[in-house]
Amino acid sequence: MNKLLSGFTLIVLLVLSSTSYAGKGPPMSLSDKDTKFYAGLKWTVGAGTTPAVVLGVMRIKVESNDDRKGANLSFDFGLGDKGGLGQLKLGLLYGKEKLQGELGGGYDFAKGAPLYGVGINAPHVNTGIEIRDGRAYVPFFTLHTLGKFGSRRHHYYD
Repeated sequence: MNKLLSGFTLIVLLVLSSTSYAGKGPPMSLSDKDTKFYAGLKWTVGAGTTPAVVLGVMRIKVESNDDRKGANLSFDFGLGDKGGLGQLKLGLLYGKEKLQGELGGGYDFAKGAPLYGVGINAPHVNTGIEIRDGRAYVPFFTLHTLGKFGSRRHHYYD
């Protein structure tokens, strides 16, 4: 009888402790990852008023200190008279919830040459400077569908 009572008590304690975190996720999550697809319009200085269409995906890891680290993979193509393949770029992101710096590189299919760039990513906006042909500094401005990347979803103290 004593063993039966001890076993029953142990089961009740295990069930009570396991339900205390129900719906809150892991109690000690150190980071969350978030992947979002986006579309946008990109204007480049010297390329006229017709924008390029941008399609991309960002993967952001929200650290326990609320920093954001991740990557931005994008492809753009021209519209109208300047239609055709544009650029394929991969950038590394680091920053906070509403603002991240970006450093990356890629390939410009229209020019047949590599490109490098630095920029700033914010909710619905990406702007920066691309370095083409190793010597041309070309500013750009992109409006896109991504808002901010949220805070960590799992906290120990919810």
